[in-house]
Amino acid sequence: QCTPRGSGAIELLRISGSEALKIASKLSLLPKSKRIDAVPTHTIHAGHVIDTNNKPVDYAMFLVMHGPRTFTGEDVVEITTHNNQFIIQEIIETAIAHGARLAREGEFCKRAVLNDKIDLIQAEAINELIHANTQMALKQSLAQVEGSFSQWITQIEQDLLKAIAF
Repeated sequence: QCTPRGSGAIELLRISGSEALKIASKLSLLPKSKRIDAVPTHTIHAGHVIDTNNKPVDYAMFLVMHGPRTFTGEDVVEITTHNNQFIIQEIIETAIAHGARLAREGEFCKRAVLNDKIDLIQAEAINELIHANTQMALKQSLAQVEGSFSQWITQIEQDLLKAIAF
């Protein structure tokens, strides 16, 4: 569950990993019998989320992204649905029944680091970005997420290696 619990119009759920497309295919019903695991990468599809008895839970949008061109470097399916706790809980339970598990706090960033999509400094900056209390902190965190600090450190490392070589 990506969006915070509480009232709002929509909810974003994310499935990531080697089984993401397979799991999402089992809990989705798309028009013309399309399957999530057979659609092109980086496409959006409208359809129903279905429970383990193939009964509709909600109408949703499915954003399908094949790795490695994703934040985590893995296959990812993001499900945008109505923000109702009964709907959300049913979708989560259905995904778990099909082999998913709940993500741990910070797990998507951890996977991105382990798959060399971002570095540790960028992962820390994402947390700072989320919790920024001032415009200045927000701008600084955003720059670090985009790699400004990491690039600066890399340049220093290269300069030191050159100096050592001389």
